Amino acid sequence: MHKDLKNMMATASKYRGDILNEVSLLEYAIDRYICDYFVGDSLQKNEDMKVAILGNNRMTLDGKKQVFEYLANKYDSSWTKNYKSIRSVKNTNSKKPPKRHTLNSDLQFIISERNVIAHYIIDSSKDVLEQSEDVINFVRFKDEIKMFTYNKEKVDLICNLTANISLYILQRIKH
Repeated sequence: MHKDLKNMMATASKYRGDILNEVSLLEYAIDRYICDYFVGDSLQKNEDMKVAILGNNRMTLDGKKQVFEYLANKYDSSWTKNYKSIRSVKNTNSKKPPKRHTLNSDLQFIISERNVIAHYIIDSSKDVLEQSEDVINFVRFKDEIKMFTYNKEKVDLICNLTANISLYILQRIKH
């Protein structure tokens, strides 16, 4: 394998591993929040719910996010509104203050980014091999060819944002 290609694959694997690890912890936090609402402090019912309903391959991360958002927006709206994102906001209209990122929009952002790194292939074309070592492009082939570019800064943002939300959720759990 070409040395540059080997380095690119190693970098892509690291990026994927870092993001997927953080998203797994986020999914655990969402599971805990949902269980806390429906079964409270019953350890047996908590375990049963995780195994029978929320377990692997029974409910997607996006499905869990939708349940979480419903519960949080309906029963915990002040907590949801008090969430502070670490993502910066671009102001596209100088006459209005920029819209802030909400808990829901950050969760959607994380899931979208997770889907890219989990499902799309790495662009290993000759042009890409000449890019900076920390830049990885993932390619989507759906109706068109679309590139998604990641570097260490973007991966760090995704990981930090995900860890931040996981902690925010876990700190809210009562039981």
